[in-house]
Amino acid sequence: MGSNLGYYSWSWRSVSASTVAHYICQITAILEYYKGSYFIFVAQVVNHADAKSTCVELGGHLAIIPDAETQTFIQTKGDAYKSEGKWMITNNNAWIDAVKTSDGTGWEWSTTHDKFYFKTTQRGKSGPFMVNGKYNNWHIYNPNHKGDHAVTSSYPDANVWRWRTAYASSKAQYICQVKVKLEYHNGNLFHFSPQTANHAGAKLACVELGGHLAIIPDAETQAFIQTKGAAYKKAAKWMITNNHAYIDAVKTSDGTGWEWSTTHDKFYFKTTQRGYGEKYFYFKPQLPIPKANTSTILITGPHIINGKYNNWHIYRPNYIGNYAVIGSELGHFSWSWQSVSASTVAYYICQIAVKSTKLFASKSTLNVKYGEDFVLCSSNTNLGPLVSWRINLQDVSTNTSERVYQIITQPTLDGISTSRLYLTRGLHQNSGVYTCNATSLDQSAATTVTSMFNYLY
Repeated sequence: MGSNLGYYSWSWRSVSASTVAHYICQITAILEYYKGSYFIFVAQVVNHADAKSTCVELGGHLAIIPDAETQTFIQTKGDAYKSEGKWMITNNNAWIDAVKTSDGTGWEWSTTHDKFYFKTTQRGKSGPFMVNGKYNNWHIYNPNHKGDHAVTSSYPDANVWRWRTAYASSKAQYICQVKVKLEYHNGNLFHFSPQTANHAGAKLACVELGGHLAIIPDAETQAFIQTKGAAYKKAAKWMITNNHAYIDAVKTSDGTGWEWSTTHDKFYFKTTQRGYGEKYFYFKPQLPIPKANTSTILITGPHIINGKYNNWHIYRPNYIGNYAVIGSELGHFSWSWQSVSASTVAYYICQIAVKSTKLFASKSTLNVKYGEDFVLCSSNTNLGPLVSWRINLQDVSTNTSERVYQIITQPTLDGISTSRLYLTRGLHQNSGVYTCNATSLDQSAATTVTSMFNYLY
């Protein structure tokens, strides 16, 4: 590829093997799933700003480690990558999201502003890993005066994988964390996975998320998947390397049709292509009638058979495979279903049933002071996205009110779905009634907020 100026700039050119040139590497990101997030262990060695910027470009942030279980997950995966020579080869440090607080009184997670360490001096040999209910994994001689950012280190000693302070200009590898994006539709959460896998791998991944491959029982669900899928594809977040995604459809064990694997609900009562219902020719009304004006109207096979919906491509299903994908190829039959073999590598769509029946606020009242500056709304289990907050009956969204500087709303897959509305620190105007509302559920939860003026400044 050449960047010479001119009309053919960046066009490809043939060269001999001895030609010396720059080159472009492509490395497939491996996403490791844990507790509602994908983690990416990046082998590139960069400063803190570049690490943080890359994670943001991926749609996430540097890794947050809020508990010992997440720490164990990172250690286990980190050790595996390191032993395989894929990570921490020339450097034993990896950036995480921890930073010193702006007022210099402790440490917090940069993305959520959740303060987890309430001093800036070292933890010490017998210092606790839990302080005020917050987890830390500092090296015994950290944190210290050597920087306002943090890394987790794999030095082979008694303090392996402990956290250490580092200057922003230091060079280290890094761990990105990207929240699993969930889309709500008709009582279910759908995940358009950015990963590819064969059928067994796709099915297992959805089961690990607490669900199954997507079931499409009607035209409304098909339209929802098309709309969301097209948006993700246009944003280059999905279907980048191929145009197919596994759904839950499989051929029946007796070979007489197709069913949804999870429910065994038979929806297609033959194994041959949907095909054309009929076709006929007509001529455009133009005299004299040239041959080129001959056109064809195609009336395809039915999408509803015995009251069951299907969206097969007109030439599918066929003898190729006992599993199904939805395809986004351009053309008249875009987003129709196609039969494939189990070894086909494709993206996939997971479906997780909504189980929540009630919303609740973490506290019915809250006194705003330093270290207690957010309102938390939760469900008792998974639910559809919390879509709105109100303060004294007025709708608010991110950065639209001087009293609010961040709203993070994310359904999770570990049994609790939360939305945090972070308050602007040090403003007594925070007082009011805060209410969160959930999509498609006639439910809300409220917290009454008051200010403690002696803690404001």
